[in-house]
Amino acid sequence: MVNKELNNLVRLQELSTFLDESRRKIDDTPLRLEEIEAKLLSATGDLEEARNRQEESQKDRRKLEGEVSDLETKLSRYQDQVFAVKKNEEYQALVKEIAATKDDISKAEDRILEQMEATESILSEIQTRDGVCQNIRITSEQQKKDCLEERDRLAVEVERKAEDLKALRASLPKEILEKFDRLAKMREGMALSPIVDDSCLLCHVRIRPQSFQDLKLGTGLVQCGTCHRFLYIPETSS
Repeated sequence: MVNKELNNLVRLQELSTFLDESRRKIDDTPLRLEEIEAKLLSATGDLEEARNRQEESQKDRRKLEGEVSDLETKLSRYQDQVFAVKKNEEYQALVKEIAATKDDISKAEDRILEQMEATESILSEIQTRDGVCQNIRITSEQQKKDCLEERDRLAVEVERKAEDLKALRASLPKEILEKFDRLAKMREGMALSPIVDDSCLLCHVRIRPQSFQDLKLGTGLVQCGTCHRFLYIPETSS
């Protein structure tokens, strides 16, 4: 036998919980949209940072290529001078300068090769990050659409179920309703608790056999002796 007042209290808690959670989701919509946008901005920032590194790498390469060009000009000048010198000391000095310049050219060319490899690596990273950005952009647009649709759907549901809640509260005796409101305020919105394995699910205290029997018979409302919540037997356990 189902106690009508208890059944209404269960429904009251379900409606109250739904409305609280739905209003919280509606209020959180701007934050959720910001989080979606922030993820895209982060990915876009990573892509831009990689592109900036590519640009710097290209600048460094052009600078090195300019250095090589200057060194090759310098080398050519030294080589021309070799045939003009007459003194052995001057010849030996030019030979050393030529060797040093060739060494500088070789080192600069090595750095250019390293820079080319770095640029290739950055270009590969840019392609990967660009793909990630495109995927996140598509996903974020869908997520924002879903988020706004959920907000609108919940707003309609909240309006409808708020009326149901109002009617349900009006149908309950004043004394029981006041007790429900006090318990809900004290127990974070949970004024009722189901019985599972002969115990109050929320405070885990075993209930008396007589209380369980009273609930099964529907003879009255029963409260947990410890947390004082109204107790009910879930439909699957009845």
